[in-house]
Amino acid sequence: MSAVAFHAGQLARNLLAGVRLALFLPLRPEAFRVSPAHFGLLVLFNFAVWVGAAAARSGFEGEFDPSAISVYLANVALVLATALLVALAYRRPERLLLFATALSASDALFDLTALAFVAAGVVDEHPTLFYVAYVAWAWIASLRAAVVCGGWRGPGAYLAMLAVSAMTALALYVIPETEVWPLPDDEDEEPVHALLERGLFAERQPMDRPTGKP
Repeated sequence: MSAVAFHAGQLARNLLAGVRLALFLPLRPEAFRVSPAHFGLLVLFNFAVWVGAAAARSGFEGEFDPSAISVYLANVALVLATALLVALAYRRPERLLLFATALSASDALFDLTALAFVAAGVVDEHPTLFYVAYVAWAWIASLRAAVVCGGWRGPGAYLAMLAVSAMTALALYVIPETEVWPLPDDEDEEPVHALLERGLFAERQPMDRPTGKP
């Protein structure tokens, strides 16, 4: 087996584990493939999906904004910091990359699902409901990532869930907003479409609040 085929297979396993995580299907920590190379490849793949989904939402008009790279890297740093806190909460520092991988494995699914809802017109009909549901789904999936990889009982689980909740708040309200794929002539997107320009954990990935929300 070639190195390319091997790493592609490992990436596919992590993506499948991320789907099972986000859809609340049975999952064990062993489902994730964990190493610096595996995490790096997952981050690169999620970035490509993030940018591709943003381009698709704009009808492939406009062009990629390079400043989005720094925002994406800020999200990666936030995921790693959260994974460190979760690992320390469980007193399992050797699982840092496992937690980081689990927190990132569902990002592509979130981006593609959001794209599907935009294409179906659901976002235009119920923007606020979609925003709340999307944030809640990503938050709960991230909580599940922590407890699946660390355990459901003990004070460590509560501290881990607190760290993940703090990460969600930071992703939403601290990391700067960005438009990954601005439309030509600075056309304004629908607020909830702009929200989707930022994967919550990518992260899957943070999102903007739609206009009109307090």
